[in-house]
Amino acid sequence: MNGSVKKKGMKVNVSKTKMMVFERGESTTECNIHKEGEKVEQVKEFVYLGSLSTNDGKHDKDIEGKVNTENKVNEALLPTMNSKSVSREVRLAIHYRSLIPTLIFASKS
Repeated sequence: MNGSVKKKGMKVNVSKTKMMVFERGESTTECNIHKEGEKVEQVKEFVYLGSLSTNDGKHDKDIEGKVNTENKVNEALLPTMNSKSVSREVRLAIHYRSLIPTLIFASKS
C-alpha cells in the first residue's frame, strides 16, 4: 500500500481509513495492513454513500434499515394524511411522492 500511495503522490489518513474482507460463511480472515507503522482498522460493516456493505455480501441489514426509516416517515405522516384540515390535493401529493415509492421499495425487498 505504501508504494502505490507514494507513486501517485497521495496521502492516507490511517485513522479515517477502514478495510473489509468480503467472504462467504461465518469465517473471518484477519488482515494486517499497516501504513507507516499504523494498523488499518478491519471492519465487518461499512456505510458508503448511504448503503451498508457487510463482509458476507448480504444486504439484509441495509434493506431492513431503509424499511425502518421509511416506516418512521410514514408514521410521522399519518396525522397529516388523516387530517380533515389538509386538502385532498395535498394528501394525494404526499401519497404519490412519499408513500407509493415506499410500497414499491418494500415489495422489491
